[in-house]
Amino acid sequence: MTERNEELVELTSAQGAEFAKIITGVLESEGIETLVKDQMAGGALPFTVDGMGEVRIYVRRGDLVAARVALREYEAGEE
Repeated sequence: MTERNEELVELTSAQGAEFAKIITGVLESEGIETLVKDQMAGGALPFTVDGMGEVRIYVRRGDLVAARVALREYEAGEE
Protein backbone atom coordinates (compact mmCIF):
# COMPACT_ATOMS: atom_id res chain seq x y z
CA MET A 1 0.00 0.00 0.00
CA THR A 2 1.21 3.48 -0.70
CA GLU A 3 1.90 5.87 2.17
CA ARG A 4 -1.33 7.48 3.36
CA ASN A 5 -2.08 8.05 7.01
CA GLU A 6 -5.41 6.33 7.19
CA GLU A 7 -6.48 3.51 9.46
CA LEU A 8 -6.74 0.04 7.96
CA VAL A 9 -9.92 -1.89 8.71
CA GLU A 10 -10.79 -5.51 8.05
CA LEU A 11 -13.15 -5.82 5.11
CA THR A 12 -13.59 -9.58 4.98
CA SER A 13 -11.84 -12.90 5.28
CA ALA A 14 -11.45 -15.74 2.82
CA GLN A 15 -10.63 -19.40 3.21
CA GLY A 16 -7.35 -19.73 1.35
CA ALA A 17 -5.08 -17.63 -0.78
CA GLU A 18 -6.88 -18.35 -4.05
CA PHE A 19 -10.17 -16.84 -2.85
CA ALA A 20 -8.27 -13.91 -1.37
CA LYS A 21 -6.62 -13.26 -4.76
CA ILE A 22 -10.03 -13.09 -6.40
CA ILE A 23 -11.31 -10.61 -3.83
CA THR A 24 -8.22 -8.41 -3.97
CA GLY A 25 -8.33 -8.49 -7.77
CA VAL A 26 -11.92 -7.22 -7.73
CA LEU A 27 -11.03 -4.44 -5.30
CA GLU A 28 -7.85 -3.41 -7.07
CA SER A 29 -9.69 -3.24 -10.40
CA GLU A 30 -11.83 -0.56 -8.69
CA GLY A 31 -8.72 1.32 -7.55
CA ILE A 32 -8.99 0.14 -3.94
CA GLU A 33 -5.68 -0.86 -2.40
CA THR A 34 -5.65 -3.90 -0.14
CA LEU A 35 -3.51 -5.46 2.54
CA VAL A 36 -3.68 -9.23 3.01
CA LYS A 37 -2.71 -11.13 6.15
CA ASP A 38 -2.92 -14.88 6.34
CA GLN A 39 -2.95 -17.44 9.11
CA MET A 40 -1.36 -20.17 6.98
CA ALA A 41 0.73 -22.72 8.76
CA GLY A 42 3.81 -23.78 6.87
CA GLY A 43 3.54 -27.10 5.11
CA ALA A 44 3.03 -28.88 1.84
CA LEU A 45 -0.73 -29.38 2.06
CA PRO A 46 -2.90 -26.25 2.19
CA PHE A 47 -6.02 -26.82 4.28
CA THR A 48 -8.15 -25.01 6.83
CA VAL A 49 -8.46 -26.11 10.46
CA ASP A 50 -9.82 -23.80 13.18
CA GLY A 51 -9.03 -20.65 11.24
CA MET A 52 -5.69 -21.84 9.90
CA GLY A 53 -5.60 -20.94 6.23
CA GLU A 54 -7.90 -17.99 6.78
CA VAL A 55 -6.85 -14.87 4.92
CA ARG A 56 -7.94 -11.45 6.16
CA ILE A 57 -8.31 -8.57 3.74
CA TYR A 58 -7.90 -4.99 4.91
CA VAL A 59 -8.66 -1.67 3.20
CA ARG A 60 -8.34 1.95 4.23
CA ARG A 61 -11.27 3.19 6.31
CA GLY A 62 -12.09 5.75 3.61
CA ASP A 63 -12.41 2.96 1.02
CA LEU A 64 -14.55 0.64 3.16
CA VAL A 65 -17.96 1.55 1.72
CA ALA A 66 -16.72 1.42 -1.87
CA ALA A 67 -15.03 -1.93 -1.18
CA ARG A 68 -18.24 -3.40 0.24
CA VAL A 69 -20.21 -2.20 -2.78
CA ALA A 70 -17.63 -3.63 -5.20
CA LEU A 71 -17.78 -7.04 -3.49
CA ARG A 72 -21.59 -7.07 -3.45
CA GLU A 73 -21.70 -6.23 -7.15
CA TYR A 74 -19.14 -8.93 -7.92
CA GLU A 75 -21.04 -11.53 -5.89
CA ALA A 76 -24.35 -10.54 -7.54
CA GLY A 77 -22.77 -11.04 -10.96
CA GLU A 78 -21.60 -14.54 -10.10
CA GLU A 79 -25.06 -15.96 -9.43
